[in-house]
Amino acid sequence: MKELIDSGKLGRVLWLSVEAGQYLPDWRPWQHYRESYSGRQELGGGIILDGSHELDYICWLLGRPTDVMCRAEHLSSLEVDVEDSAWIHLTFPERRRAELHLDFVQRAYTRTCKVVGETGSALWDFNLQEVRWFSAEQRGWNSIPYAFEANDMYVSEMVHFLESLGSGTGPLVDLEQSRDVIKVVEAAKRSSQEGRAQPLNWTSSGSEGPVLAIIQARMGSSRLPGKSLASIEGRPMLWHVIQRVKRAKLVDRVVVATSVATADDAIEAMCRENRVPC
Repeated sequence: MKELIDSGKLGRVLWLSVEAGQYLPDWRPWQHYRESYSGRQELGGGIILDGSHELDYICWLLGRPTDVMCRAEHLSSLEVDVEDSAWIHLTFPERRRAELHLDFVQRAYTRTCKVVGETGSALWDFNLQEVRWFSAEQRGWNSIPYAFEANDMYVSEMVHFLESLGSGTGPLVDLEQSRDVIKVVEAAKRSSQEGRAQPLNWTSSGSEGPVLAIIQARMGSSRLPGKSLASIEGRPMLWHVIQRVKRAKLVDRVVVATSVATADDAIEAMCRENRVPC
């Protein structure tokens, strides 16, 4: 999708429509959904923050939005104290728009993106492993199939992380970009609470106070159990992450956040041993 947009084959992009949804109890079958951080406000749950990956790639495709309008609600019978559905509208420079729907109530996994430009359109569906794009010049559809497994992105992420450690190069997604996405998430939540659009200011150079970096870590994982403390060159992986974050010029303090589950006591012990707030 990114290559199609950058190549100009779709013309000037006018709008995006993105959807992501999956039934919360199906996310982590080994854990009751009521115990999951996703469904608990005290642990930072809610579909807006948990589904912020979609906001991340929308901003990757279109840049920084100028304002956000959001409606977030708890619609289902799921026993959670957070929003389970959200509709987010984003305004971008050059008369571009994006709409995003997020939820954890759909019983079938859904993840799609539609891009509409002045000379073409593109459709991506995670489940179909195909990108389709329409060319107004050719007056027809083109297909770009690809082979992909969900675990591939986690393996690629780990490879990139290890290569960054070895070479000292910066990551593809830096803390500034991550901070931008959190700013959009917070604006979306304010918009839903206040019932009005929230403008986003990206030009202010003044300090907004100390910057706190919170690293979320847990031992439970269906793909790589115990990954947070997996040994890399004699040190836990989490230790390496902490050291990298501490090197960031924008960060004043680093804190690790984990759950109260017994399995995560080892994370708290590691933090205590290395004098890292947890």
